[in-house]
Amino acid sequence: MAELDFSQDVILGEAGECFMIDYLTSGNRGILLDRRKNYTWDFKIKFLKDNQVKTFEAKTDIYCIPDRILNGKKIMGKDSGNIFVEFYCRGKESGIRVTEADWFIYYFKYVGEIWLIKIDDLKELIRNNEFPIGVGGDYKSDSTGYLIPRYKFRKHFIYFNNIFQEELV
Repeated sequence: MAELDFSQDVILGEAGECFMIDYLTSGNRGILLDRRKNYTWDFKIKFLKDNQVKTFEAKTDIYCIPDRILNGKKIMGKDSGNIFVEFYCRGKESGIRVTEADWFIYYFKYVGEIWLIKIDDLKELIRNNEFPIGVGGDYKSDSTGYLIPRYKFRKHFIYFNNIFQEELV
């Protein structure tokens, strides 16, 4: 979840959505049918393998950064270890509580990971666990959401890592 002003968040989110769409449709896997700018869902893809149409609620995380070496020195990265699943923002229900998408997709830009889960499965996961609640976002947005420890609950997600390496092959 980004903590910039909302206009910057939108630009980063849309760039992340474009990447996720490209990833999900690459190699003739699917065709983008539609994109939306409201709470219902973010994009719709028709998958060619099974001819199914799926909608996606997409989130991009730019604050998870791996360790790296710069001028021979190790620079520590940062990672909360969580997936943030918003349910309240700007005084009203949002995110997981209002989406009509089939799938939730979370893109960790700088570590090259994509996490997918069916919305119904995500709601059940939240219902069956007492996840901590986090507040973030831009000034006065009060974006509130569940903090799901991603590696602890990885078995519930479809997980792609090293997505940049996969695309080079």
